Amino acid sequence: MGLILTGCAATRGGADADEVATAVERHVKITDVKVSHREISQSFGSTTIVVLTADRPRDTVANVSGFTEELLKAAYSVRNWKPSGGVRVVLRDHDGAPLGSALEQSGWKVVGWDESDTGTVFVSFSEPQERYGKWPSRIGPA
Repeated sequence: MGLILTGCAATRGGADADEVATAVERHVKITDVKVSHREISQSFGSTTIVVLTADRPRDTVANVSGFTEELLKAAYSVRNWKPSGGVRVVLRDHDGAPLGSALEQSGWKVVGWDESDTGTVFVSFSEPQERYGKWPSRIGPA
């Protein structure tokens, strides 16, 4: 797998939220993809979480971990907002294996998820930074 963006956005590293959403819809074959952010207030300032939300995939996903990693990498490549607090993926109406459990089984360490919401997963900023490098990650062929 690997999302591919054409044009100069792919070479600079990262892409705009709308470009990433379009690339995810085309490549991963999920619909109604939106990439947004949430500011979380803290004692001293705030932190940002980048959120990729989409409808569940049209086809059955055999490799839930790989699929989820692809979505996390896409969200981490959005250059509009630095995900200093982390990245969240939300698949509406997901009824398959829990995204968070699949990531944990693949060796991800800082994962937040709930059995009652199998389509939502959160990872802290350190996880994608360790796996994909400096933010925003390049989206495209390795």
